[in-house]
Amino acid sequence: MTNMIIPVFQWEVDASTLALEYNKNIYIHDVMKFASQLSFTWYFIAIAAIYFFFKRGFLWTAIRISILSLGVGVADAVARYGFKATFKRPRPAFLNLECLSSECWGFVSNHATNMAVAATILIAFNRKNAKWAIPLAALVGLSRVILGKHYPLDVIGGFVVGAVVGLSVVSVAKVYLSRHYPDLFS
Repeated sequence: MTNMIIPVFQWEVDASTLALEYNKNIYIHDVMKFASQLSFTWYFIAIAAIYFFFKRGFLWTAIRISILSLGVGVADAVARYGFKATFKRPRPAFLNLECLSSECWGFVSNHATNMAVAATILIAFNRKNAKWAIPLAALVGLSRVILGKHYPLDVIGGFVVGAVVGLSVVSVAKVYLSRHYPDLFS
């Protein structure tokens, strides 16, 4: 096993074991599998594009979707090539095995990272989005633990990375776009 910068704590192993017990229920498994697939944020980008297009028009929509896509792309790359490659912390299924691929590494969860960055940016566009974006991101994060794909700290780390990237992208976008599009973040 490679040396881990962040160890897998016993409480995480215990939590994962408990979560896998819930996963044995076919209904919970199916709901969590569906929730986990929601993290493919391109669904949200497409839904947001349709919504914004009918609400504000093409240019306004294109700018918002570009910001959202940029945020998700950057966050996904940071999680996969930055964190996973650096920390090499194994997923639950690879805890005591040698692993040389990012498919075996779990810190940070890309699903959680992508949902957090999308939620952060969507909330920056309109605070009312928090009513659904935060619970949805939390559901996806929970699904990754219940499905046995990640430890809790992998998901929490993903939320933090996603939020930081989201806030950074929003800050840069505000500086460069607010002069021409003052209602972009309303």
